Amino acid sequence: MPKVIDHEQRKRELAHAVVAVASEHGLHAATLRAVAERSGHSMGSVQHSFPTRDDMLHFVLRYVQERRGERIRDAVSALRNPTPFRVIEEIVDAVMSDDATNLRFERVRGMFLAAALHDPATAELLRGGPGLVVSMLTGLLDGARAQGVVRPDVDPRIAAETLWTLLDAVPSTVLLGQRTHADARRLLAGALDALRVDGTTPA
Repeated sequence: MPKVIDHEQRKRELAHAVVAVASEHGLHAATLRAVAERSGHSMGSVQHSFPTRDDMLHFVLRYVQERRGERIRDAVSALRNPTPFRVIEEIVDAVMSDDATNLRFERVRGMFLAAALHDPATAELLRGGPGLVVSMLTGLLDGARAQGVVRPDVDPRIAAETLWTLLDAVPSTVLLGQRTHADARRLLAGALDALRVDGTTPA
């Protein structure tokens, strides 16, 4: 019987190797050959999955974004009482996690942001995700406002845009050493507190 190859699984394995190489040595070091050596796959297998380095990197960028989405979904699904404001807090916690895996992925995501300045294809891939997250946050904030947890004068769309801008930018300041992780968490906690009706608890 010929061996059945799960090509999507192999691509994910290669994506993990790219993340590992890039987080240690920079995105420029993630060549097809370096990824083959790191993953244990042959050069031919890597080229079968990704004919060019650009193909590989664009897949990895989508994979990094999907992993962030999966982390958020897993955190939210674990909530016993998933009310709108609790869901928002869980999203913040998931993005701001300081575990080694999350930090590695955030470091590589920052490298793609830098690459997007001179690579239109990378820039296009990065443009798609935020709109969906902002729409979700807008709906959650609207629900929390209807419950009397978020101040009635808060515009859910503007607040969602502001919150996601912080979540998108603050992890990079931690990686650059501009602020500690604890300071970053306090900054996000303050942003959430500013939305709440005084004296309310998340509902």
